[in-house]
Amino acid sequence: MSDEGFDVDGIYDPKGLEAALHRAARHGARDALKEIGLGEPDSGEKVRELLNWLDTVKILKRGFFQTTVRIFTASFWILMLGGILSYIKDHIK
Repeated sequence: MSDEGFDVDGIYDPKGLEAALHRAARHGARDALKEIGLGEPDSGEKVRELLNWLDTVKILKRGFFQTTVRIFTASFWILMLGGILSYIKDHIK
């Protein structure tokens, strides 16, 4: 068992304990990042690249949806116009 968190006389030292907890938390975070493959120095850049890629996918998805809606809307109006013209052609004779 470690003496961290206690002074020389074995009395509880809040600052020492806080420092020990902080070191343990940092060590645990580093281990967790290494476990998921983000323990290298360039990991931050990898995460930024991934986020940029996801933003690009989101923009493309939104653009695809807007284009699809526009195509269906234009098709609807073209069919309506064709039906109206056909109706007028049949009834003008």
